[in-house]
Amino acid sequence: MNVTRQIFLILFLVFSVFQIAQASELDHCLARVHQVKGTHIVLREEQVRACFKNNKKNINANLCFQAVARDPLVAKSINFKEELNSFCFYQVAQFNNPQECMAKIPIFSSADNRDEAVFSCYQRFQNKIGRQLCLRMSEQMVFDEKKDHLQNRCFDLR
Repeated sequence: MNVTRQIFLILFLVFSVFQIAQASELDHCLARVHQVKGTHIVLREEQVRACFKNNKKNINANLCFQAVARDPLVAKSINFKEELNSFCFYQVAQFNNPQECMAKIPIFSSADNRDEAVFSCYQRFQNKIGRQLCLRMSEQMVFDEKKDHLQNRCFDLR
């Protein structure tokens, strides 16, 4: 029992160090962007995008969403925030089930982005969900036309 506890502790420490290393590459890149004063906002947004794109293989979804949430440049623009959250959702996140996917839907402020993300969750897991779960997913949609479209697809499921 004591050996098992030590193994888990070692694995936890290794995993923690790995997580910090992953986050620090993206954080370091973002910090460099924000250190340069007087750069036009459009150029800084491009540099922030490049940080996320260049580090997409080095981060997981949670680190990506956290970096978006705490970046000062992103906080100034709802559209830029939506864009980077979409990047995290579609390019970085690897959901194991529809519940994990749907748990990230509230991250979106825009009704369009929210509905697209719900539909993406449906598409990713359509072979693994039943009618009832599908209908619950459709309730998260904002636009009635899109909700109706997904509900029609749900009725085709068992």
